[in-house]
Amino acid sequence: MGRALDFKWCSLEQWQHEHLSEWYALAQDALTPNFYLSPEFVVSAANHLVESPVQAASLWHADTLVALGFFVVRPGSLRFPFKRLLALQCRHTFETGMLLRNGCDSQRVFDQFVQHLLQFSAGVEFRDLKSGTRLFELVQNKQRERGVWVEEGDYLRASLTDPAAAIAQLSARRRKRIRRQLRQLEALGTVNFEVCSGEKIPSCMIDEFMRIEALGWKKQSALQSTESGQLFFRGLMACAKRNNSVFVSVLSLDTRIVSMAINFVSGHDAFAFKVAYDPAYQDYSPGILNEYLALLHFAENGFPYRSFDSGAQADSYIDAYWPDRTRMVAGTLLNSGVALRLFQLKTWIKSRFQRQAVPAQALD
Repeated sequence: MGRALDFKWCSLEQWQHEHLSEWYALAQDALTPNFYLSPEFVVSAANHLVESPVQAASLWHADTLVALGFFVVRPGSLRFPFKRLLALQCRHTFETGMLLRNGCDSQRVFDQFVQHLLQFSAGVEFRDLKSGTRLFELVQNKQRERGVWVEEGDYLRASLTDPAAAIAQLSARRRKRIRRQLRQLEALGTVNFEVCSGEKIPSCMIDEFMRIEALGWKKQSALQSTESGQLFFRGLMACAKRNNSVFVSVLSLDTRIVSMAINFVSGHDAFAFKVAYDPAYQDYSPGILNEYLALLHFAENGFPYRSFDSGAQADSYIDAYWPDRTRMVAGTLLNSGVALRLFQLKTWIKSRFQRQAVPAQALD
């Protein structure tokens, strides 16, 4: 990769119109796969959920796309009084970042990409950035370069790499309870569990998922609660079905769906999106039965993914079933100027107040 790298900045609409095929190819061959940066997700989210204009930033080596990110320009605020770029995120985004082509000179590509981005703003902010990846390593390497990475928070998220090991680590008591609840559900009728993907997912399941989700405790934030949420989900699922980048696990009783999980695929990684269950059957924990039967399915039929991201916050119920952990980080890449000094000052002030807030007896 000896020749110069060319940077391009344009609206999402222009990007989608001119470079959709290159985008699909990069998403499937990214150094760090991320479904939330795929055409399926980004286009539907930008059309229905993101109010601010979405900008596409890309880096090219001749005719080859080697880096891609989507950003919203944020004005200065009390928290950060300079213009910044916020990596695209909406209420249904569970991971942010950027796409770099696998097999390229990733350090050079990343450094030049960030250098261009920092010419537009004083900082580039990421929320829910996955650690332990090559992308995160490149972000941390900016400590030695022009930009500086400042972490502002983190938490541990459940993930899955070995379904058989996940089943084995469950306590005997938990497995006994799951088997009992499954028997009790079977006493009501014929229980069926299936995993289907792509075009094999019936279109009626999309509306059925939204209906079930709206019945439960999430009804205020359910996809069906707003027209924009419904349009987003239908558009996302239609595109993901065509591209075979979605699979669902369905638990049904006779002909009635009692639990359903939506999952997406990008490259060699899977991404759990949402789980819904019918509260009429909550005594049988249908959501947990769905998760457990999915583990059995993958343990018996093969697990085709390098990793499976839960998309969950810390201390989720899924922690007991998916034993692996990924540190998710929020932070900002800063220019090494005034913005950096401001963040350093804020960190110092925050630490001072935290020390002063410690009760006297805690210091004994």
